[in-house]
Amino acid sequence: MKHFMLGMGLVLVMVFSTVVKAADGLGGTILHTPVASIPEDQPITFETSFTVSVERAYLNYRLPGQASYVHFEMIEKNDGKYFAHLKNLKLKKGDYFDYYISADLRDGGEITQPGENPELTPHQVIISTKSVFTQSGIEVVALSPEPDSKVNQGDVVIAFSLFADSIDVKNLRLKLNNDDVTSKADVTAELVSYSPKNLDKGPYVARLSYRDGDDWINLQDISFQVVKEGGEDVLATKGFKPAAALSQPGGQTEFEDGTFRANFRSEYKAQNNLDVKTNYSRAGADIGYEKTWFQVSASYDYDSQDDPHKNQPLTRYLISANLDNLAIVNYGDTYPTFSPVTLNGTRVRGISGGIFLGIFNFEYVQGEVNRKVISKTDQSYLSALDKVILAATGDSAKVIAAQGFYKDPANKTFNGTFRRDLVGGRFSIGPQAFQIGISAVKIKDDVGSLLKSQFASIGFQGSTPQENLVAGMDFRTSMFSQRFNLDASVASGISNKNIIGGSLKE
Repeated sequence: MKHFMLGMGLVLVMVFSTVVKAADGLGGTILHTPVASIPEDQPITFETSFTVSVERAYLNYRLPGQASYVHFEMIEKNDGKYFAHLKNLKLKKGDYFDYYISADLRDGGEITQPGENPELTPHQVIISTKSVFTQSGIEVVALSPEPDSKVNQGDVVIAFSLFADSIDVKNLRLKLNNDDVTSKADVTAELVSYSPKNLDKGPYVARLSYRDGDDWINLQDISFQVVKEGGEDVLATKGFKPAAALSQPGGQTEFEDGTFRANFRSEYKAQNNLDVKTNYSRAGADIGYEKTWFQVSASYDYDSQDDPHKNQPLTRYLISANLDNLAIVNYGDTYPTFSPVTLNGTRVRGISGGIFLGIFNFEYVQGEVNRKVISKTDQSYLSALDKVILAATGDSAKVIAAQGFYKDPANKTFNGTFRRDLVGGRFSIGPQAFQIGISAVKIKDDVGSLLKSQFASIGFQGSTPQENLVAGMDFRTSMFSQRFNLDASVASGISNKNIIGGSLKE
């Protein structure tokens, strides 16, 4: 007997913020403003909050020369936010360290910021010169663009926020690649902003300075790169990490027409908690080769706790190729996003990629969401049951054989997780800054991954195999280097809660 369920959801989100960034996870969202830099010899405070209840939150950081992360438990404040305070890091100008935020959910899950491969693509804090506040009395926050980010030619907005008791705006100066653009900018005592038009592609540095007598004090710099329309988020959002972004330590070799990079890492831990000893090890490697118009990379991370009889895959691998941001192909573990109500950051092991032409774009993903998980004990029961069923002739005899198998007290029912497969696609019109898309996703459990015959379901006590089909439309626009975002999504889905008796297409 088939069971169907129809549903429709509408999501409309408008965000205007200069300080908050969100990382979506299957169990909730981490709200955290990444720290880009801190002055020498000064402590640093990390603060975050969550859209769901968490058991514990951690600041995971790794100083230069350290192979593994330090897991530092964050403290919950009265307002529900969490913070961690680090001091005496003994880092000098030019040093950097990596960090990411993680949290244990009350349902046993985990979310992180960044949301995808945080240990491989963490936030990075650069140690800068000592604060210029003591010289100028002005505190400056760089609002846009993000440091070292890639920005579309049509979306470049340079903005600095100023905090001081008094500021003489005549003494402020804004330069872009050593060109004085102060006269073209909007300059007030609270905000300096400039929206250049038709910048050429390439690297830029925006510098805000303040005159103190005959001297100019450098208040803040922002380095960024201008790219062609449609390419600003392709690498990051489609699961591809350029080789230049591989974490250090590592090595690289320069060729006449390209660069080869390699990075290796390892970690071993031994824990003794209430006389329960746990040992596990992790090891990984990244290699990549890049040219101005082509990039290819491969990454692999092994986890000794990966057990197909106990959990979903912990080991990760990914092979990616990128052709001038026009075509991207991935094989391995990716986290594709179509829209908030169709596909939003779910891990898929398989093939993904897309064609991105700026105006017309197509994305595709096909692979395994969950693998088959069944304990060794349950596997032995299932194998014995399969033999009994296969020995019987005719459907009635097979039913009687399966029922008789479980009348024997020595034979128990069994549990397990079906392998779940996903296939989906999204067609969109417009660049990332203004885009309309249509997407469809189908998820279906593979009954045969656990049950070779429907008669074996007599002894199965786990969740029934299901399938789900969702189709939707989405609209998104972003401005000011994604400081202002407007997203609207609508989707309709149909579900079959038990596909043993037939699937949606039947």
